[in-house]
Formats: sequence, structure tokens, C-alpha cells
Amino acid sequence: MSTRLWTAARLVGLVLLSLMFAAALTAACGVGDDDEAAETPTKTTEATSTSDTTSTSGTDTSSTSTTTTTTTTTTTSSPQTIKVQVFFNRDDPDECGAVKGYPRSTPANTGPARFAFDELVKGPTAAETAAGAFSFFSGDTAGAVRNVTLDGDKLTVDFDDLQTILGPTGAGTSCGSAALMAQLNATAFQFDTIDTVRYEMEGDCGEFGAMVQSDCIEVTRADWEAAVAAQLPGEAVDGILPPGAVLGVVGVEADDVLNVRALPGARQTIVDTLAPLTTNLQFTGGDRLVGNPPSVWVEIDTDSVTGWANSRYLAPLAGTVDATSEVTDVLGELPTGETVVQVGEQVVEARTRFLDGEQTVVIVDGPSRGDVYEITYDVLGFLDDSVRGERLHLFITPPEVDDGPMTLKSVELTYICARGDGKGELCP
Repeated sequence: MSTRLWTAARLVGLVLLSLMFAAALTAACGVGDDDEAAETPTKTTEATSTSDTTSTSGTDTSSTSTTTTTTTTTTTSSPQTIKVQVFFNRDDPDECGAVKGYPRSTPANTGPARFAFDELVKGPTAAETAAGAFSFFSGDTAGAVRNVTLDGDKLTVDFDDLQTILGPTGAGTSCGSAALMAQLNATAFQFDTIDTVRYEMEGDCGEFGAMVQSDCIEVTRADWEAAVAAQLPGEAVDGILPPGAVLGVVGVEADDVLNVRALPGARQTIVDTLAPLTTNLQFTGGDRLVGNPPSVWVEIDTDSVTGWANSRYLAPLAGTVDATSEVTDVLGELPTGETVVQVGEQVVEARTRFLDGEQTVVIVDGPSRGDVYEITYDVLGFLDDSVRGERLHLFITPPEVDDGPMTLKSVELTYICARGDGKGELCP
């Protein structure tokens, strides 16, 4: 299993269900299954649409998610800085272990784990609090990290005495403990090299455990991932995409977006939205079969968050070639028309004339005009175990006279693959 598959704040508090607080936390932090139908883009008139199943004003308004996803592995954002995340709870008393990641940047010569925990204990910024972030950490706990050490793949985080500060806040209750541990574990396990994390207070693991109603706390990634996997909606499924595959959004109309959700399923919390031509999305390796009728959801890293999206709208994209001559070979000439769409329909017809089955055709960009008109189609539904479809980017010459015909200038074709890692010139 890819170590990125369950990195992110995936039901982090639920780890404590199996490790520390089984009965108490089950009632406080449970997650229901999602039986929603397959998620499909639906247009909305709102300028900030967040719709891949329905708009935020439609039927998909009752989220059942108890976690959000958001972790990314430490990555180099420039030669001078590295990017990490800190994790805070959502301001929802019914979601004890739900956390969301917030970016922080630090000089490259700073230890990223130490920096992340130092930032965590400062609590959320005013802007993050206004956006719904919640934490028992605040300015009162800033500087409370005594030491962060890494011995092989084991991280030890030692705090000052937090009991006096955090005790009155409710952090010692069962739900409060889950919330606190969710922030800590998500912050620790965002780093792929860490396999175990141990928490101490003034050098004593037992003292920290007592604060959260437990014994000495050492959490392994394996235990964490197993507990998280058991609680995800749907069923695990063996997909055909390799972990690390680079994907693009496909088949989403030009005026719509694809939602990325905290968990697999159309009723889960939206954590990001993707434009129809978004590319360079990394598949983490997570596949879940969700809904009735069922659909496969995959976990992706969007660079800003890690979340889940319906695989119907994601695919590896291969190389781009000039297909103008192939179109004219079929039609006998460059197609003309009174509108961009009329020209585009002829190109699509030429590309699908000899295909079996029924194809889905979606305008994913345009029409737009600069020196020439442009429009982009995704044509999906090829009956091929390698090529799932084609992206056709058309360039169309404007009419020479008013009310005259416009003529196709060229066609750029990008292969939409049914499998592969998205890093080749052709679909495998």
C-alpha cells in the first residue's frame, strides 16, 4: 500500500477507537455509509460553483462526512523553502476527529517536522478561525514544543506541561482527546518517512497519555491506516491505475467543476473544486466502490489538498498530436460552418464515424476567440482497453467576410487513456 494512500487527516480520531477509547469515541465520532448514486457534474449559475453531483443549492446539501482529507507530503516549493501543513479541527462538535490541513512554508534548512509542530501549537490564524478552523492550541500554547526527535522512522514529540492550559478547555474529554490526537497524528503522518509517533510531556510518555485519558501513546502508521481503511465508506477495489499515476479532469463541461471530497461518495464534504482542464493530479493509490448504482472513487493529490473524486471524470492523458489530416481524410476537405460548434460537430463526427458503441461528447473549453476561434471537446466511451477517448482542441479561422463561413484550421488531439501512469506519449 502506498504510504500516501491514507496520509491526510483520514478519520484520525477514529484511530483512537481501536487504540484508546473504543466505546466512548464510537458514539461521538462515527461515520455512516454513503449510498448516493454516481456523482456527475451538474451546471449551476453561481459564479463559484462547487458542483460535481449537484450544485450546493441542490440535493447534495447534507454531508455525512466526519473527516476531511488534506495532507500532502513535505514537498519542495522552491530552492529556499519547503511546504508543510498543520491540521486543525473543524468547528463542529459532532465531528471529533475531523481535521483539515493548512499550509505553512519554512526555510529549507529548518527541520520540517519540528517546524510543523511549532506552528501547530500556535493554533489557527484569525483567518483560519473565521473559515471554520478550531483547535485547543492557541497563543497560550505557542512555544510549547520542547523537542522533536527522529530516530530512524520513529518520531518523538515532547511538549511542556499542557495539562494546566488545555485541561479547562475540554481537551481531556473523550471527544476532546480525539480532536487533539487527530491534529497531532495528521501533522506527524504527513511525512512519509515516519512510521511511528510517540508523544511525551516533559519527557514522560505516561504524563501525556494521562492528559488524554490513556496510557503512554505510541501510534504506528500501520495501525492508523488499518483503522482508517476500515472506516472509509464503500468497499476497497483493485483498480487499474498505478499509485503515482498523473491524471487530468475529463468529461466535465466548460462551465462546471469537478468536486474533490473529503471521503469517497457524493454526500461527503467538498474540500476542493477542479476546473475542466485541470491536469497534474497525482493518484495516491486509493480506490473505493461507493453508491447504488456503484461507482469507483479514487484518492488524488491536487497539490493543495488530498481528497476523493469520481473516477468517471479522471484519466491519464497521453501525448498530443496534430490530427488535422486525419479529419480531412475522412471528410474530404476542411470542414466549414456558420458557427464554431457547427465546425466542431463535423470534426467530432469524423473522429467517431467508424467507432462502435455510443460516445459521450462534452465541450470542456470555449468557444473563445483570439486571433482564431478555439473550442475543446472530450470524446469518451471508446470500446478499447487502452484508449478511453480523445480530447480535441480545435482552431478555427474566422470568416473572411461578414456572414461568411468559418473554416477549420487545425486539430490538436490528446489521447485520454483507460490505464497507465499518464507519463507517456501514447496510452499503454
